[in-house]
Amino acid sequence: MISRAWKSESLLILCPPGLKDFSFLQLFHDHSVEMVGSWDIESLELIARAQTEKVARALQEFPENPVLGVFTSGTVSGEPRLILYSKANIEAALAGVRSFFEVTRIKTIFCYPQPFHTFGLILGYVQAMLFDLELVALPGRYSRPAHDLRASLTTANLLTLGTPTHFHDLLEYARIEKRTLQPSYTSVSGGAKTSVSLWKSMRDELKIESPSIGYGASEAAPAMTHLPPGRMPTEDGEVGFAIPGVSLEIQPEKGVEFTGPNVCLAVIQGGKIEFPEKILIRDELTQRESDRVLIYKGRHELLLNRGGAKFSLEKIQEILSTSFNCEIACVAITDTRLGEELGVLFKFSSDHKMDRRKISEVLKENFGSTFAPQYFVQIPEMPLNPNGKVSRHECERIVREHSLEQWAASGGRFTYPLPVERLSHWLPHRSPAIWIDQINSISADPTTLEGECSVRFDPAANYASDGKLRQSSALEWIAQAYGYVSTCTLLSQATSGLKKPEKAYLVAITNAEWSEAASAASLKPGAELRIRVRRTHQMGHLSLIEGSVLTDTGQLLAKAQIKLFAE
Repeated sequence: MISRAWKSESLLILCPPGLKDFSFLQLFHDHSVEMVGSWDIESLELIARAQTEKVARALQEFPENPVLGVFTSGTVSGEPRLILYSKANIEAALAGVRSFFEVTRIKTIFCYPQPFHTFGLILGYVQAMLFDLELVALPGRYSRPAHDLRASLTTANLLTLGTPTHFHDLLEYARIEKRTLQPSYTSVSGGAKTSVSLWKSMRDELKIESPSIGYGASEAAPAMTHLPPGRMPTEDGEVGFAIPGVSLEIQPEKGVEFTGPNVCLAVIQGGKIEFPEKILIRDELTQRESDRVLIYKGRHELLLNRGGAKFSLEKIQEILSTSFNCEIACVAITDTRLGEELGVLFKFSSDHKMDRRKISEVLKENFGSTFAPQYFVQIPEMPLNPNGKVSRHECERIVREHSLEQWAASGGRFTYPLPVERLSHWLPHRSPAIWIDQINSISADPTTLEGECSVRFDPAANYASDGKLRQSSALEWIAQAYGYVSTCTLLSQATSGLKKPEKAYLVAITNAEWSEAASAASLKPGAELRIRVRRTHQMGHLSLIEGSVLTDTGQLLAKAQIKLFAE
């Protein structure tokens, strides 16, 4: 169908499952419409109604022929919109992205996103069609067989397309099934924020030689920036540089405005059509002074990006408030797999109890998705900031701590090795200051705070100088490893009332040792260093910890006793 539309320059609109708004058809009432695929009775009735309800005004003349259309609820607004592309839009976006790659090394594309998502449509299906590449994809609902298919590929000339959620799931699949993937050239992670640790795991565990990170919007067909393949990010959210032909203007408190030949041909929303020359994306981007790399920080509007699917938090808040007649606060909670998950605080009257099942039913009916109920929390009062408004930062903290305690109290247990993202919000550090990659194990004895973490050595990371590990960084590893092991141990005991430390300091360091010989012999890129910690004494907020750093061959690299103050 895509090839036919491209050759004939007829318009192909790819509709996602569950689409209920077909009002856009009113603008095409003078054109013949062919429906392809499987449609349920409700959708057919909605389509028939939309085709009979003609609008008074005629469809404006297109400056170019539209060939493809997709729906989005992305970062411009929380409402569904139909985005139309011309050939020139798509060709410009693809040329910009492909300029970052050794394209002669790409012979096959494995595409997780479906063709009704602009990411999968343009970078997957259309790129394969235009450049005569093999396309491997599993049609239909995203499921485990997609990972079976990806793991079966043996070609080295492979480009894998997916969101961070897809790559997290593929990593989990490989770990559980004990599958070793064949080495491949590259990948694009897009649609949501990509963490440094995920990028490293894609390279080291999924055997992707040169992962890359894409950023954009449906209105950009879909590319705006790209972090080149093989360039490791030094902090979460890096999105690289503007693609050739695109001009970006960061507007403080507003977002980022872009212009270029990849700006979509048309946007249809609310029965109206627009032909934009520039687009304002309501995202917060910053640019690092040292290397001009762009970094995605978040959004200026209340929008939830759940594995690439975007929802208006204000709309969710409105629906829930009306349905349950109570005060509601919705927040986006950082989630290792999806990027973000929905968190909701409910303030009911004193005699009312929250019903998670009914809440889930309302959300499913209105938004077509099943959200994690452990992030629904009932509280007596909404937290307020100094201006008397609801503090979303405090709301997020409450949801985070409540859900993790509830999970532990209900018998939930971590499986190891455990990526640090699951617990990073419990430490008073933020990326790029978190240097531990994963927790390998904790003691089975709940009275003992003892365990092991690990780091894959990266000479470009913040813990290194001139490609060498700083001795002080080894001490910081010991302190951070203790923080993670301590949290995992407390949660394994289903301890209630856990409180996240707001600050932590190294008070004293004694009996420190460092092995130059082990450092010189073992600190190679990708080497796994293990950090073992054990608490020997605790006095109030002070903890005495013994720690050691071992090389991947078991040599002692560093050891020390530290006193840690945390509250």
